Amino acid sequence: MLGKIAASALETPGVAGETTSLIDLNGDVRRFMAEGFFNQYSVFIFVAPRHRAKLGRHTRVVVADDAASS
Repeated sequence: MLGKIAASALETPGVAGETTSLIDLNGDVRRFMAEGFFNQYSVFIFVAPRHRAKLGRHTRVVVADDAASS
């Protein structure tokens, strides 16, 4: 499942995410929100418990162009 999110992050310009289930050390199934982002060098995957994930509030990175600011 995380591989699918990583592949989607490579193909989309924004944040790719979906709800997934993982098994904890006790064998219980837990629901998580997983989001992937590709910064042209690495794929980052953030996994948080579903009840703690703040959906729809993604961080945006803005880079100022030095030539435009002068």
